Amino acid sequence: MISELCNLNTDLDNIMHGLITGWAKSRGGSGVSVEHASGISHCFFEYSIGKNARNRETFCWGTLNCIDSIIQFHKKKYHFLSVFDIDIETHKQLLLNGYKLVARETHMYKAIPDNVHSPNFSVKRVSSKEEADWYNSQKESSFIKPEHIVDPDVFDFYTRDRDIMTSSARAIRVGRFWVVDDVQTHPAFRRRGMASNLLVTITSFAQMDKTCILTLISSSEGLPLYVRDGYIKGLSLNVYSSTY
Repeated sequence: MISELCNLNTDLDNIMHGLITGWAKSRGGSGVSVEHASGISHCFFEYSIGKNARNRETFCWGTLNCIDSIIQFHKKKYHFLSVFDIDIETHKQLLLNGYKLVARETHMYKAIPDNVHSPNFSVKRVSSKEEADWYNSQKESSFIKPEHIVDPDVFDFYTRDRDIMTSSARAIRVGRFWVVDDVQTHPAFRRRGMASNLLVTITSFAQMDKTCILTLISSSEGLPLYVRDGYIKGLSLNVYSSTY
């Protein structure tokens, strides 16, 4: 599991810092700041993110005896707390301190193989403001921000059928990692292999970039897709919201 990644001349802190940096950049663009330390990362967003709108999110792993300090750190400001590999006692402590469990997810990773399929011809990469505007209109959001378009470390991919975006995904380059985010398929086009084509293309681009590791956070629904593409399950992730 995660020890295999650590053997690739890296360690758990580097893995998590890369993952969280990419995820935060994807969600917040230039309006995000991230503070990293051993076993913990704090993300601060200029504009609220997510269905449960928040401007703050903390991730922690390794040592879980930091709950009191996290509560003090946020000073009763609404935030999310995402905990990797949580134990039952820490879970109970969070509930007693007023946190609500809102999601169970999984960290996944994939070392880049030597032989990778060529990018799928049906997959396109967003490369202009016009494409980004169309992409955003399809998602009914400002997912691609102006700074994302000009950032060489941001890769937005999609497929389309005439005027419909049938699938989409993003990858963020963070050092030797590529962080995959927001893999989506249009409901009318599911079970046609489109998400798999996106992942093949991302892997191909990452190999050409001489990337070592692809990494992501998956919902339970996404696990079968990523496992089929060669991703390995890493640490579990519980996501909590504060109640103040």
